[in-house]
This record gives sequence, C-alpha cells and structure tokens, in this order.
Amino acid sequence: ASQTFASRIILEGIDKLRSGSDLGDLDDRLVEAYRQVLRGESGDLSYLALLVTLPPEDYVSAQMPVVDPEAVYRARQWVKGSLARRLRPELEALYRAHHRDEAGRFEAAAIGRRRIKNVCLNYLVELDQADIHALCRSQFEQAGTMTDQIAALSCIVNSASPHQDECLERFYRQWEREVLVIDKWFALQAGCHLPGALDTVKRLLRHPAYDIKVPNRVRALVGAFCQGNAVRFHEPDGAGYAFLGDQVIALNAINPQVAARMCGPLTQWRRYDAGRQALMKEQLQRIAEAEGISRDVYEVAAKSLT
Repeated sequence: ASQTFASRIILEGIDKLRSGSDLGDLDDRLVEAYRQVLRGESGDLSYLALLVTLPPEDYVSAQMPVVDPEAVYRARQWVKGSLARRLRPELEALYRAHHRDEAGRFEAAAIGRRRIKNVCLNYLVELDQADIHALCRSQFEQAGTMTDQIAALSCIVNSASPHQDECLERFYRQWEREVLVIDKWFALQAGCHLPGALDTVKRLLRHPAYDIKVPNRVRALVGAFCQGNAVRFHEPDGAGYAFLGDQVIALNAINPQVAARMCGPLTQWRRYDAGRQALMKEQLQRIAEAEGISRDVYEVAAKSLT
C-alpha cells in the first residue's frame, strides 16, 4: 500500500511536469501517512525502513508506456524533498534514537537500527543544509560498520556537501586493498544523480584502480552508470549512449561476453521517446558494424534492432 500510494503521487507529479504545470505542494495525505508511520511504535525497524522508502525510479518507470527518465527523477525528488522538509522533526528524532556504535553487531535489532537511521539520513540530506552535511560527515568518520560508512558517503556524494572530495579520498585510502569495497567506491560515484556524473565516470576510467580487464570493476563503474543511473545515462543529448557504445567496442576485444551484457541498456530503446530511440539505435548500429565485432556482441546489437 505504501509503495502504491507513493507511486501514484510520483506519477501525478510526472504528469504535471510533462504538461508544463507547477508541481505545487505535496499531497497532505501522503505526508500524514508517513508521519503516523514515523511516530508509531514499531518492533521491526527493518520493516519500518521499507515502509518509508520511496519506490525506486525503475519501479515507477515500469508503470509508464513511454519512459521519461528526467521527469521520473524530478518528480521523485520533489516527493522526497517535500517529505524531508515537512517531516524533519520526526526524521531527526528517529535518527537520534537509533544512531549508535554498532561495530560487530549483526543481530536483527542492530540491522534494523542501522536501516531506519540511514533511511532518515537519506531524507534529511535533501534539505541541503550545513548542519545535515556535518551530520553526514560525522557518521562517515565515526562509522563502526561498512553499512553506516557507505550510507553516509552516498549521502555526501549525492548532495552539495563540501566534504565530498575529502571523504571519497579518505574512503579510498582506507580500503584500497579491499577489492570488493573499492568496487562499491566506483559504483557510488557512477550512480551519483547530480549533473556531471558522466564526466566523473570518464575521469574514473583513468584511475589507477580501474582495469577494463576486470569484469567486476567494469560492472562497478560502467554498469553502475549505464544501468543504475537513468537520469544521467539518458540525458537527451545522447552522450551516455555514445559512452556506452565506446565501452562496448573497447570491451569486445577483451571480453566479448561482458561486452554483450553491457549492451543491455541500449536494447531497451523501444521504451523511450522518439529522440532517445534514434540516438540509442544509432549506437547499436555503430556497435553492430564495428570492425572485428564478436558474434556475441553482434547478435545482441543486431537482434535488438529488428
């Protein structure tokens, strides 16, 4: 019911955006529903965290006959930001109640505390205020678990936090010998929904820790951007599509199977508007006609065009 209600409000916001109307104020019924949930007694904090988590962009997009990634993103952010502003006291109270040192604790209660606390922080960072940026940095620096540290870093990366470069560098230096953790570091930056994400991904391609020959590292950077960052991958200028086309052709000579799987986002071209369709098909055609293209990649690209 929570997901259905929130999805309906987001979809209404999308309709307003596409018609040129102002988004206006958020429906009071959704605000009050969330307020009651946040104030209520809950013996299962993991469930509470799920109740107040907005449906992801791909869930909303699946309900649209023609996907508009920018409208989906803007409408969802409008709902999220509105809830953060109107429910700040409740969110801060829950955060304070469940923020503690959980190092070495993996029982259900501790996991639940971390989940609800980090959901609250994820809402609060939408306020874009200095005290919240400081709170994110404090959690990042004092975190006793990877869950808390990654959650705080995600908030920092996806905001105007002045601590972003410092925290990213500190995290990298702390975990540079842990391959799976550095994969998370790459993916976090590739998934940043702020403008300039593609430039960041291109810069990270030159990072000493990036290796196109390592499939998991490719998935962590290229895959996270093209498959998990819809609003930036689907920019109307088609730069994200051209980037993926370049990466698929480069990967083809190294690992054709990985290259073929990376084509996936482009093969979904029928779900988008005519402008994006043309740009996505252009890249698929370029991939299919590239010199030395493997059978694996050719079949994916060519079949999706028929």
